[in-house]
Amino acid sequence: MSDNLSNTEGDRFTRRDFLHLLAVGGLGAAYGAARATRDIWQPGIVHLGIDALRNPETIERTLLASTTVLERIAINDHRAEGAPEVTKNTSYRPLSEIVGEVIDTKKKSGKPVKFQRIHGYEEANYYIDRVRESIDDPENRRRDFIETGEISEKSYVLGYLPGTFTSSVMGLTHPIFPEAAVPIWESSQNTFNFSVDLVVPGSGIAKYVIDALGEESKILITDKYSEWWKYHVDEIDNAVKNYLVGIRTYVENEVAVNGKPVSAGVIFDYCLDENDGDIGASLLDTMIFLKFMARQDTTFKTFEEVKNRPELAKVNEEWYKKNILDEYGKVGNYQNLPHETFSYNGRLAYSPELANRKVDKDLHLLNQIGKPYHVWNIAFMLVGIPPSIIQGGVAWRHWEVFNEQ
Repeated sequence: MSDNLSNTEGDRFTRRDFLHLLAVGGLGAAYGAARATRDIWQPGIVHLGIDALRNPETIERTLLASTTVLERIAINDHRAEGAPEVTKNTSYRPLSEIVGEVIDTKKKSGKPVKFQRIHGYEEANYYIDRVRESIDDPENRRRDFIETGEISEKSYVLGYLPGTFTSSVMGLTHPIFPEAAVPIWESSQNTFNFSVDLVVPGSGIAKYVIDALGEESKILITDKYSEWWKYHVDEIDNAVKNYLVGIRTYVENEVAVNGKPVSAGVIFDYCLDENDGDIGASLLDTMIFLKFMARQDTTFKTFEEVKNRPELAKVNEEWYKKNILDEYGKVGNYQNLPHETFSYNGRLAYSPELANRKVDKDLHLLNQIGKPYHVWNIAFMLVGIPPSIIQGGVAWRHWEVFNEQ
């Protein structure tokens, strides 16, 4: 990607520009085209977008173009008076480099390293065929709702019923994801309001808890909130906390030795040792720990408490600034951000669908410390979902939450 992030073509970045950039192929392209064009049934347009997923090079080029433009906007955008400057992130490293470095070190030291996809893993064509089934289903193009007045003509997108694309992606109609891949696709939505929520199937944490509590605790994998859980809450709390505190202590010791924040790769390194070299379990543990420390922490605060009480959020923000290097993204670095929030009146402020004017999310520390766990979650998804589907799906998800994140 070009290092020249200092030039933009005009101040106004339009919705059409953004849709063009997010025409990544697959779900992102179908959804982007759908939002841009109304009142006409054009399945050919949607088919082109879906079939673009069969060409990874096309996806890579489009993603590269979209991220480059968004980086340029971020670095040159208008900020509130007194707000910190957004600059290039000199700490940035691709996650593939971070993970690869740790794995290479393990191999050279003779330690076991293994990667295994889930049982029921399907290649990209499986997903593409499921999407096409949904697009070609006449039920998604029924027009009788217009005659009854239940749905207006303007609500149809490319001639499809409103909600067709969202329902397909979310698995509400014509499920796209194989059953085994659903929890992996939805993993980023998990919140950890109770210790048992961290006993995630396939994680090293789950294995640790089961080993500590015995065979009966295996019910936590299939039925977290069973009667067994109610009678063993304290034991589960202790086991989960022991595992998390072990990671936190290791990270903080590394920071003390280095005298500065460390890469989250040290967490992945630690988890590989705990998980006998299982890459998938270690990616998952790294994501869970990073999310927990950003949104709850080992005092077991709730997500809502952290989000709504600045004095509690500050603890999480400070821990990240002190301990975890911001290697996530070529622009902006949370280590340089204050706890203060700023309003947003930049190039995208003219549209509520593109930006939340109340808070400049580029400068919102609590928002920015979410970057690490989201990135590690995307890497973890590779155990159950092919890369091109992840790329298209993540692009679509980014469009859905763009104005908030």
